[in-house]
Amino acid sequence: DFDLLTALLKDSSVAYMTATDLTWFVSSMKMGGRGIFSMSAAVFPEYLVKLYKTCTDGKWDKATAMQERLHEAYSAMAGHPALAGLNMMCRFKAMCTAGSKLKCGKSREPLITATDEQQAALNEFTAKECADLIA
Repeated sequence: DFDLLTALLKDSSVAYMTATDLTWFVSSMKMGGRGIFSMSAAVFPEYLVKLYKTCTDGKWDKATAMQERLHEAYSAMAGHPALAGLNMMCRFKAMCTAGSKLKCGKSREPLITATDEQQAALNEFTAKECADLIA
């Protein structure tokens, strides 16, 4: 019950947080949410801080546009052809290395890690197509 949830959030000290930041972060903040558990924060940490601040400032239209941009960029990176054949965790490590200061290094066996060429292709794509998300 959405009305009950919003009433509980408004009238309690419950710290509601979401983990689906690519689609629900702004909505949950607008309902009284207090933060997020975010994989995308490991890829674009400064951008997520800006998005959070935009929400706490009540600039909902701007925050929604920022969230949509985040979703677009994250999805493009996750589906980049250079990462085809890698499992989710290996792709995520490559994305962190390409998008943030967090350098995750190579995955260990038995996982198939991104090659230097795959990482370079993702780094180049991210620098060009996601520059607005990287501080």
